[in-house]
Amino acid sequence: GAINIPIDELRDRLDELPRNKRILVYCAVGLRAYIACRILTQKGYDAYNITGGCKIYEHTRGAQSNFDTYEHTSIDSADHIRYDFSSGKASEVSRQEIQLDACGLQCPGPILRVYEQVQKMHAGDELIIQASDPGFATDIGVWCEHSGHELVSLDQVQGILSARIRVRESSAETEDGSRPNPTDSMTMVVFSGELDRAMAAFIIANGAAAMGKKVTMFFTFWGLNILRRGEPVSVKKSLVERMFGKMMPRGAEKLKLSNMHMAGMGTAMMKSVMTQKHVSPLSELIRTAIKNGVRLVGCQMTMDLMGIKKEELLDGVELGGVATFIGASDDSNTTLFI
Repeated sequence: GAINIPIDELRDRLDELPRNKRILVYCAVGLRAYIACRILTQKGYDAYNITGGCKIYEHTRGAQSNFDTYEHTSIDSADHIRYDFSSGKASEVSRQEIQLDACGLQCPGPILRVYEQVQKMHAGDELIIQASDPGFATDIGVWCEHSGHELVSLDQVQGILSARIRVRESSAETEDGSRPNPTDSMTMVVFSGELDRAMAAFIIANGAAAMGKKVTMFFTFWGLNILRRGEPVSVKKSLVERMFGKMMPRGAEKLKLSNMHMAGMGTAMMKSVMTQKHVSPLSELIRTAIKNGVRLVGCQMTMDLMGIKKEELLDGVELGGVATFIGASDDSNTTLFI
C-alpha cells in the first residue's frame, strides 16, 4: 500500500522507504510530489512523480456525473455510430461501400477520380479503388495521410492495385478572413510555353488540388500561350500585336515539345503515345484544374507586351501583376518555377 509522508517530514523519515524498490510519488496535483521526487532522487532512491496526481486520476477514473443523460446507452467510438441530440439516442448510420474503377488511367487520373468520389461520400463510407498505374500504390497512401482519410488495405493481384479507403469526417472550413495555412497552399510560375513543361505544371497542380491544397498558377511570357483559346477571337489589335499573335502558338493544342520536336513529327508522336497510354491531354488537364478550383492568373504586363487581350484567354482566368503573385507566394510554403 501507499505510505503517507508529509513533504516537510520526508527528509527525517527516509528510513521508512525501501532503497531496493521503485517508488512512485503522488499528491493532489503533482507539485508537492515533484519536490518529494527530487529529494528522493538526490538521496539515491529510484523515484518517479505521477504527474497530475489524485485530481487527474479522479477525473479520468471516477463515475460520470451526467451518465443518466444518455439513458444508459453505450455509444461506441466507431465512425458508424452517431449521437442524435434531438432524440437523445445513439443511432447507427448506414455505411456505403462504393466501387471505383480507375484502371487504364495514368497519373494524376486515379488520384483525381478518388478525390472527386470522396467529395460525394460521408464519414464511415468505404471506397474500393482498382488502378493499373504502378505509382498509385505510393500515391494513395500519401493522399490518405494528407487528406485525413484511412487507408484500410492495399493489395495487388495480377498487376491490378486494389485499395480500400474509409472516409473520415473532414475538418470544418472557417471563413474568418484569416490567411490560409501555408502547408495547404502552393504557388507556381509558369514561364515556359512548351507542351512537356505545361503538362508537368498541370499534373502537379491537379495532384496538389486533389490533396486539398490551394493552388495558384501565375502565367507569364511564353506561358500565357497555354491559356489562349484555340479558335480565333475578333479583337482590335495594332499591326505589331497581330504579328506577335501570328508567331505564337494559340492554345494548348498548338504547343510544341521543348526537345525532339523534329518539325512537328516528335510532338505528334508524343501525343500518339499519350493516347495509347491513356494520359490525359493538356486541354483536359486544364479543364480539370479549373474544375478543382486551381487559380489561374495571367500576367497583365506580359499581355500588354505581346498584344494578348483578355477575350483571347480561357474562361476562368484572372488577370494580375507581380503583387498578386507575391501575395499568393507569401501564403504558401511551396513555390515552383516552370
